[in-house]
Amino acid sequence: KVANVINNSKKPVFYIGQGCNNYSSELTELVNKSNIPITSTIHAMGVYDETKSLSLKFLGMHGSVYANKSIQESDCIIALGSRFDDRTTGNLELYAPQAKKAFNENRGGIIHCNINSNEIGNIVDTHYNINADCGDFIKLLTPQIIHKDRKQWIHKINQWKIDYPFTYINTDTLLTQDVLKMLNRHLIYKEQFLFTSGVGNHQMMAAQFIDWTHPCSFISSGSLGVMGFGLPAAIGVAIGNPDKTVIDIDGDGSFLMTLSDMKTARQYNLKNLKVLLLNNKKLGMVDTWEKLFYSNRITATDNSYAPPFYDVAKAFGFNVLQCNNKKDLNKTIRNFIKTPGPLLCEFNVGSTECFPLVAPGKALDDIILNNNNIQIDSISPPS
Repeated sequence: KVANVINNSKKPVFYIGQGCNNYSSELTELVNKSNIPITSTIHAMGVYDETKSLSLKFLGMHGSVYANKSIQESDCIIALGSRFDDRTTGNLELYAPQAKKAFNENRGGIIHCNINSNEIGNIVDTHYNINADCGDFIKLLTPQIIHKDRKQWIHKINQWKIDYPFTYINTDTLLTQDVLKMLNRHLIYKEQFLFTSGVGNHQMMAAQFIDWTHPCSFISSGSLGVMGFGLPAAIGVAIGNPDKTVIDIDGDGSFLMTLSDMKTARQYNLKNLKVLLLNNKKLGMVDTWEKLFYSNRITATDNSYAPPFYDVAKAFGFNVLQCNNKKDLNKTIRNFIKTPGPLLCEFNVGSTECFPLVAPGKALDDIILNNNNIQIDSISPPS
């Protein structure tokens, strides 16, 4: 029945969560056979190679515009191993209108497979529900799926990709996005690397500007918002994966909360652990929210009195690098990749907002794109 719904749909899209992370090859076979575009949560980035044409990268509050628009216009959403977290749905009353309409007209709808029965119908009233392990379900479903060209649907999505890429306002100042784009260029063999992160704009920008090609390669606290997660998580990942290079992509605010764990990294001489510290001297995501949603009442986001992290890391016995401008960026990233850990490289960057952004209470496709389309007075404070 589910296979028929998918085969008969005009605008299907896969919405994938971490429940699929152990089934990357099986999922890839299904996606390629069906020729259906695929988006993921942050916890499932890389389960389908984001450099492939059917990838929409991640969706949600800071996700790709084309992923969000695809969900909103899809007549058949196939949710596998995901739980419809509010960071990926936006306003639930405005969520997936075309899929809901299609189900009412006996064509399409929202399909949900999850191993946890408590997640089914918990947030979104889905239409076709399968309480099962995603791997088992994919193996049963794939033989029954028909390949279709879906030319109009894919052409529309490809146009969105052209019109709404991840972008930012380029300046002479070194920015977080510059660093992450350069890092992505230097990661030729991504299977050799694992990543952790703190919480904030640096976390979202890492999701945006790195092409994730392998499952379980970005270890992040997700919507729990645990600042300080990056370094201790990286220590655990480094110990558990001695054959991989582990990079903590961190912000100054998050790193400040657990930097004492550098002692542990040094004590165990974790040569495969590196910290890429993006220091903009403020809590960037909170600062953005205060500007957009709280009438510019800036409170407790100034981090200019934090210690010089380069010196602190040196005192802990870390190898250290530093970069303050675009001119030295390429060379610094190259040195960062080849210098053994434990290593901290401090990038002193300018502060910039993270767009796109779906404001609280807004529909998934009601998106702030950049400074040029912000109407502060029209944005309601979050409830």
